[in-house]
Amino acid sequence: MSYMTVIKSLKPETLGKRFELDADGQIKKSVVANVWRGEATAVAGFKPESLADLLRFACEQSNVALMSGRFVGANCKKPDKLATECMLAEREGRQ
Repeated sequence: MSYMTVIKSLKPETLGKRFELDADGQIKKSVVANVWRGEATAVAGFKPESLADLLRFACEQSNVALMSGRFVGANCKKPDKLATECMLAEREGRQ
């Protein structure tokens, strides 16, 4: 079975490239790709129409990214909290 994972970032609030004007009126680009806090939801079995809907949904959101596959042990359609490497180390007592 094929899976896609929807990653929703709670912090930062936006993912991808962001363009803003600086004090001099010049365009400034910043890239945000590291999710510090968020959730991941695996979804399975796609027909072309449902995949198109998923892509449309992700493109319309500023805090959503798609990943092919799923995390080990992830249950379909059940959100899992994301953890950073540092958070996992703290949980395991390794810093």
